[in-house]
Amino acid sequence: MANQKTIKGRPCPQLKAMQQLPHAEILGRAFILLSRPTLQALFGTLVIDEPRLKRVLLASRSQKTRRLLLKLAETLYYNKGARLCQQKRWNEMTRLQLENEVLKRGMANELEEEKSELKLRIMLAAATVKEREERNAKKVVEVEEVKKVNSI
Repeated sequence: MANQKTIKGRPCPQLKAMQQLPHAEILGRAFILLSRPTLQALFGTLVIDEPRLKRVLLASRSQKTRRLLLKLAETLYYNKGARLCQQKRWNEMTRLQLENEVLKRGMANELEEEKSELKLRIMLAAATVKEREERNAKKVVEVEEVKKVNSI
């Protein structure tokens, strides 16, 4: 994940708003939207007992719990960006989510010079088209291999 500030150094208001949600809402969204392996990594446990975790985290007032809830909110924020990107809804993504998706696709060198949000959206669209073409080419090769095997 990228940090909490854009390349330009500005904090993201949507991320800040996500982090300021009530703890119960952050936990509720996390258990609905995040995958089991992600939850296991965040909570540091293989057993995800949702009612117990909610009870303990909502009762705790420790700094460690506060940091965990902030991390959960941040993960939800980036997860939302990833889902929007998968749905090709780049115009609904924040700059920080756009930058994070560009970094996830290994295009970090593209961020060395400052890009506009439009350029980031175009980069993601182009990367999506390229990924789709590569998948289609792989499928064509697989089909041809199956035809060869069947013709033998």
